[in-house]
Amino acid sequence: MSNIFRITQNDYSCLIEALLSMKNVEQGAALFAGHVQREGKNIFMIREVLPIPQNDMVYQHSTGRRLKASAFMKLAEKAYNQGLSLIMAHSHPGTLNTFSTTDDNNESEMMPRLLMLTDNSIPHGTLVMDSKGRMDARFWSPGKASPTPIDWINIIGRPMKNIPTTSNHSRKSNVDIFLYDRQVKMFGHDGQKLLAETPVTIIGAGGTGSVIGNQLAYLGVTNFTIMDEDLVEHSNLNRLLGASPKDISKYKADVLADTICRINPEAKVKVFKENLRADNVPFELTESQVLFLCTDSMISRAILNDISLRYLIPIIDIGVGINAKDGEVFSAGGKIYLAIPGIACLQCLKRISADALLQEQMLLDKRYKGYVHGYEIKRPSVISLNSLIASQAVTTFIDLITGCLGHQISYVKCYDMLEGDLLTMDIIKESSCRYCDSLKGMGSEGSTSMKTSSCR
Repeated sequence: MSNIFRITQNDYSCLIEALLSMKNVEQGAALFAGHVQREGKNIFMIREVLPIPQNDMVYQHSTGRRLKASAFMKLAEKAYNQGLSLIMAHSHPGTLNTFSTTDDNNESEMMPRLLMLTDNSIPHGTLVMDSKGRMDARFWSPGKASPTPIDWINIIGRPMKNIPTTSNHSRKSNVDIFLYDRQVKMFGHDGQKLLAETPVTIIGAGGTGSVIGNQLAYLGVTNFTIMDEDLVEHSNLNRLLGASPKDISKYKADVLADTICRINPEAKVKVFKENLRADNVPFELTESQVLFLCTDSMISRAILNDISLRYLIPIIDIGVGINAKDGEVFSAGGKIYLAIPGIACLQCLKRISADALLQEQMLLDKRYKGYVHGYEIKRPSVISLNSLIASQAVTTFIDLITGCLGHQISYVKCYDMLEGDLLTMDIIKESSCRYCDSLKGMGSEGSTSMKTSSCR
């Protein structure tokens, strides 16, 4: 079981500034977070980092600090009104990288009171950081008399970082050095471990999704979720990697899961044969740290963009298209979009078109009402183009997790098959995105009325 704090790179930098800007004084910050619990695992998505000013303290020195009751009540009220967990963070100016006896005593008084002020409806937590940036964290749940440790701090940036808390004594994953020797020479032993430990979800197990699943399994990724409601058809076999005629009428997700497990018997694969629009989808994806979107649907992009922002999970979105008729190809190529919460979302990257989304939704509604039959046009597709774009997406994933390429992977890549050009585009993001600001870290329970962080 792993309990996690997720925080964007920008908010993590704000947290360090709030706690470590004065070396000889304990400092404090309030973190507001969405929360989700799944199969005994608790994930807190940090939405806002609010430094606590000196005038909100009763006292503040090198061995302690005390928050004014009025300031504490305002923080508790804000958390309650917006349905968010409140995480009280403070620093230890020295090298004590875990909670002190004084912290234990203060929390045993403060946290039950905080739970009571918020109607015992949501958990709240605490975090401590020493002068070297090492962290420990824990949370208090309604109905429990003692805190539960947080195991990992996930920093959502480029590259991604999984920092164990100082009280994390869980077993670390082992890497088969001989099997992955050639890869370790590229991104190191630590990079290989990160790949093994990163849970991924592939939405769409077709032409691009099947290639991505195979490549990730060969890379040593061990934790997969596959989501696809479609069955294998005879016409899929020219591009569905790992499928054979005996797989016709099986679920694509099952076929990909079997292929992954043949490549890497150590892999754990969860399969969901549901539509992305199903109500339980956000909950099923919360444990993932990277989402591969391999469906060419504007509705899928809108849904995944929402989930990405609410639960702080990066998306790698893959699109492939061919325009051809009677043996003549007019255009062909593909695009890869990397959307990282706190940096940019698919809306920021202009990947979601409001007009196209509306048209697609209208067609879908008419189809379900029986007005439109067979509106899904079978588009040209070839395995070589699918594999090329999928490989670029996996390379983007490698850099996102390991940072071995110096973070030079662009947020948008465009490949023109006719010209043979792979172009990269730097992100041009507006100063404020209403999707990023309103949905960031909210989970499924918080109120979207919260103002954006003042620490930017």
